[in-house]
Amino acid sequence: MDVSRLVRSSADPVFATNQDNRIIAWNDAMAKLVGRDTAQVLGHPCHEILCGKDAFGNKYCNGGGCGVREMVGREEPVRRFILAVEDASGKPVRVAYSILAIHRGERSEHTVVHLLQPLEPSGESAPLKTRAAFVPAPRPSSPELRPPAANPLTPREIEVFHLIADGVSTQEIAERLFISIVTVRNHIQRILRKLEVRNRLEAVCRGLRTGLI
Repeated sequence: MDVSRLVRSSADPVFATNQDNRIIAWNDAMAKLVGRDTAQVLGHPCHEILCGKDAFGNKYCNGGGCGVREMVGREEPVRRFILAVEDASGKPVRVAYSILAIHRGERSEHTVVHLLQPLEPSGESAPLKTRAAFVPAPRPSSPELRPPAANPLTPREIEVFHLIADGVSTQEIAERLFISIVTVRNHIQRILRKLEVRNRLEAVCRGLRTGLI
């Protein structure tokens, strides 16, 4: 899986870190969300860039005791949670965080993909509500916790799904499979609908967790 390419292909704010919590991939939507482009963040510890705080304004992101990194290291699932991250001007941006951990060989070797969903316009700095730091955001379902009884995808959809996981664009998928872009888009929509997810990254997350890819 080409993580950097997958991150760049997403229209949603996404970035990836290595096992040392250093940023290895950052997309345009993240740059727009926090006002920092890729050149400014690559190689930096994510806590130095985002300075995440919990619902009470306490510093959550730090270099010595990242709860997400510890859970990923133990191969425990990380449920969706709420943080306020800082943009380049220091203003808080309230986001819902989803985590996709990709392990390679040894448990200590992993990549963490961070999916952010803004909960308010980035230009506003509304006060955070008093609530626990780790509170699952409302979702219509929790597909990552209930793997399908059988593979719901057709052979062609599986083929498209693997290319999505490699970060291949819609245009490239059409060219590789010798089908039209409209057909590719239809396949992708059916994949998202069958997996009950909203976008490609959530689909890949579900696919990895349930063994579909």
